[in-house]
Amino acid sequence: MAEHEAHHRGQLYLMASLRGRPVAPLFGLTEEQLATASKTKS
Repeated sequence: MAEHEAHHRGQLYLMASLRGRPVAPLFGLTEEQLATASKTKS
Protein backbone atom coordinates (compact mmCIF):
# COMPACT_ATOMS: atom_id res chain seq x y z
CA MET A 1 0.00 0.00 0.00
CA ALA A 2 2.88 2.39 0.72
CA GLU A 3 4.14 2.03 -2.85
CA HIS A 4 0.68 2.82 -4.18
CA GLU A 5 0.45 5.94 -2.01
CA ALA A 6 3.93 7.05 -3.11
CA HIS A 7 2.89 6.66 -6.75
CA HIS A 8 -0.12 8.95 -6.34
CA ARG A 9 1.86 11.45 -4.27
CA GLY A 10 4.38 11.57 -7.12
CA GLN A 11 1.59 12.24 -9.60
CA LEU A 12 0.30 15.13 -7.47
CA TYR A 13 3.77 16.64 -7.12
CA LEU A 14 4.33 16.37 -10.88
CA MET A 15 1.03 18.00 -11.82
CA ALA A 16 1.49 20.80 -9.29
CA SER A 17 5.03 21.37 -10.56
CA LEU A 18 3.88 21.55 -14.18
CA ARG A 19 1.35 24.20 -13.18
CA GLY A 20 3.94 26.17 -11.21
CA ARG A 21 2.23 25.57 -7.88
CA PRO A 22 4.26 25.03 -4.72
CA VAL A 23 3.66 21.80 -2.85
CA ALA A 24 4.02 21.54 0.91
CA PRO A 25 6.26 18.66 1.97
CA LEU A 26 4.41 15.77 3.54
CA PHE A 27 7.44 14.55 5.49
CA GLY A 28 10.46 16.56 6.64
CA LEU A 29 12.29 19.08 4.49
CA THR A 30 11.63 20.19 0.93
CA GLU A 31 14.24 19.42 -1.72
CA GLU A 32 15.48 23.01 -1.61
CA GLN A 33 15.78 22.99 2.19
CA LEU A 34 17.67 19.70 2.09
CA ALA A 35 20.10 21.02 -0.54
CA THR A 36 20.74 24.17 1.50
CA ALA A 37 21.26 22.19 4.69
CA SER A 38 23.70 19.82 3.03
CA LYS A 39 25.77 22.72 1.63
CA THR A 40 26.11 24.42 5.01
CA LYS A 41 27.41 21.25 6.70
CA SER A 42 30.24 20.75 4.18
